[in-house]
Amino acid sequence: MKKPEIAVSLTEVGVTNLKMPIVFNLFEDKQVVVVPVFEALIDLPPHRKGIHASRSYEVVAEVFNEFAGKAYKLEDLCADIARQLLERHEYASRALVKANGEVIFSKETPVTRNLTYDSFKLAGRAVARRMSDGSIKVGRMIGVGIKGITVCPCAQEILRDLSQRELVRDLGVEEGLVKRLLRGTPIASHMQRSFGSITLDVPDGFSIDAIHLTRIIENSMSASSFELLKRADEAEVVRTAFRKPRFAEDCIRFMVKGFLRDFPTLPDHIRVTFFQRSEESVHKHDFVARRTATLTQLRREVSGKAYAP
Repeated sequence: MKKPEIAVSLTEVGVTNLKMPIVFNLFEDKQVVVVPVFEALIDLPPHRKGIHASRSYEVVAEVFNEFAGKAYKLEDLCADIARQLLERHEYASRALVKANGEVIFSKETPVTRNLTYDSFKLAGRAVARRMSDGSIKVGRMIGVGIKGITVCPCAQEILRDLSQRELVRDLGVEEGLVKRLLRGTPIASHMQRSFGSITLDVPDGFSIDAIHLTRIIENSMSASSFELLKRADEAEVVRTAFRKPRFAEDCIRFMVKGFLRDFPTLPDHIRVTFFQRSEESVHKHDFVARRTATLTQLRREVSGKAYAP
């Protein structure tokens, strides 16, 4: 291959928007449908004019064929592709592989137990690096995002206080009785469709269940959302949401708590990002919250040691 006219190295060169046929991912011992879209990139040294582009496509196709019909995790597939990219492109020192897909899975409605289907966003990522001794080191990442429901605590508190004052003033109901009645009565507020996500590095020797992550995210919100809801189901979802009003900030903190509880053996150095986006209903704008930290930092904060005197 000819040398370039201008000898400048490039950080990333490769193929993107590469779609593969329907494949399977393993979640909780069940196979679910995923259609991943891949991006396979390598670095380019200054003395090379370009990469062997066909090799990158061949690697993705060949690795996919090895996994076809088998249960696998998307981040593991990315890791295999990244490793083989460096093996095929002997001039490269770094390979980056990203895959994004949407997972369709089944679940039951809360009251009638009807079967319905939900979806969540799944991302896999791997970075392979050629070490000074010629060996290849690969790091993996997984990301999961799912929609749910949040209810604004502030508006609910305002309306509760307003209802209490009106019942006492206009109907002469004893204040203590009003408080007890309102404590067990759903109070109006505004609801948001909310999107939460968790992304993290996956250390060697560990396997992360993506659906487990979606449940941590959903439990951090006011309630889960469903495609199919009968009347009894809809009433239960709304009642659950209004009994657990949460800001986007609350969702992040409950995600952190749930993650630390459910993954106690993950190494301290692992970095995790928690994200929440509320599609506001009474506002024209949306609202976001995010926290990125190592597990060391999060464990110290949740235990109360981070701010101890």
